[in-house]
Amino acid sequence: MSFVATEFLPGTLTDEEIARLSGQPEKLLRAYVSAPSPELATKISQLNADFIGLDVVPLLSFPMLGNSDHYFFALERVPSVFFFTGGNEYAHTPLDTVERINAEKMAAVVRLAYLLAFSLADETHRLPRKQ
Repeated sequence: MSFVATEFLPGTLTDEEIARLSGQPEKLLRAYVSAPSPELATKISQLNADFIGLDVVPLLSFPMLGNSDHYFFALERVPSVFFFTGGNEYAHTPLDTVERINAEKMAAVVRLAYLLAFSLADETHRLPRKQ
């Protein structure tokens, strides 16, 4: 099964704990969900299982840190997800070059994000905001 968990995991898992959930780091994708939504987690799970095949780990992450665009959606309790493939020692340094990109994984994450956006836009109802 490609989806590692069907329920949200605590957002405080360490990198080592997350790595143990997936035996293949090249397929690992963390899905930080800002406003807990079982419907959103289920949709990510189903789309990934049906079309993508990454090892997605859903992490409940509220409140989020203000280090990216997703923070402002979370602040307003808008259901949102921040996909994170994991960092490395080269990130944000001069050694962070194009040769280090995992293009296959990046394409899979983009496909999952596209499918999620398309699927949500096609729904007859919006995901509820958590109060």
